Amino acid sequence: MKEFLSRIFWQDFVLSILILLSPLLFYLYLFFDENLSYFFILNYKHYHGFIDNQIFAWYFLIKLLGIVLCSFWFFNFPRKIKYFVLIPIFFWTNSLILVLFENSDLKNLYSIFSAVLTILILLSINAYKVKKGMSIPPKSLNFYNNRSILFKSIDSKIFNNKVLSKDLRHLIHLKDYIDSLLDEDKKANSTILFPKWLDFMTVIGLLIFPFLYFGHSLIPDNLLKTSILGIVLKPFGFYDIDDFIWFLSQKICLLIPTILWFLNSIQWWRYAIFSPIIIFSFQIWEIFQSNDFVDEVSLSSSIPFISIILIVLLIISKLRFKKIRILSLYQQICSQIEKLIVQETKNSNFNLGKVKVLGNKTNLQSLINYKNEVEMKIAELEQYN
Repeated sequence: MKEFLSRIFWQDFVLSILILLSPLLFYLYLFFDENLSYFFILNYKHYHGFIDNQIFAWYFLIKLLGIVLCSFWFFNFPRKIKYFVLIPIFFWTNSLILVLFENSDLKNLYSIFSAVLTILILLSINAYKVKKGMSIPPKSLNFYNNRSILFKSIDSKIFNNKVLSKDLRHLIHLKDYIDSLLDEDKKANSTILFPKWLDFMTVIGLLIFPFLYFGHSLIPDNLLKTSILGIVLKPFGFYDIDDFIWFLSQKICLLIPTILWFLNSIQWWRYAIFSPIIIFSFQIWEIFQSNDFVDEVSLSSSIPFISIILIVLLIISKLRFKKIRILSLYQQICSQIEKLIVQETKNSNFNLGKVKVLGNKTNLQSLINYKNEVEMKIAELEQYN
């Protein structure tokens, strides 16, 4: 059990670091050559249709980043509305393949096929995780919610007549105390109820994604100034308003799903989602500034915030790992107590009128050692439970 809990913890920890750092990978486009408009694939010169490789890499990475982040959300979203997350994944995959096969006559067929295939793969992986009991949150982490049938079957008369040894009774009291602390934690977590308005807002936010994604196509070309509901729009340094809205929509379509993901997340590592939210927000703010370059200044501006998030994650992960160690120790105590109860009931033959002495001193000494260790750990549990 200890190995299983540790494995789950490290999986979550690695996932949190990936979410934290994933937006930074977007800036890899700066390393591509802006003097070339093609790249080689197996000695084949592929023309992508963009002005240069840097713009192509920017477009490619922004779609790939959206697919990765929404896939993380999909696999870590326990509610049924998770399937609406597949909507942005479908459109991002479709756009990604269209760019790769820009010069092919079958690019539309390839893009739709690839998008559908991606959705089917994600659904298959999710079905496998559910079948194997790997869905989030892991059921095995709540093993302390179910009381042992053996403990429930202990007759109060046996306990009151001191048939059980003193050390065993002390250990059972200790176990019950840890149970109460863990039950408090369970009650605290069980109070996290998602309001219906949040589900509604999440579904609406994902359903309007296609309209935000393709909304720029409704704006006429070469339009340099217009007014919408009294708000004057201008290109803000772009060629026309159509280009400005297209560029802005790329960022908004990334920001909205990540905000919805954070609002719906209950995992201990959910603060890692602040990283993409902060970077995307800085990028949107940068669009409205008078900079000659976009998506460059936002990196240096967001680094301090990402560093703070990393420190917070490390602190929370340390507390989480302490709790997992105590849960693992608790499970070992339960197992040892069950074995000792079976041994004592065999020795006593359920004779309630006499006090029997436990003959297996080795198990008792082992239990005493466990007891002393747990007593030292309980103080730590109380500090953050």
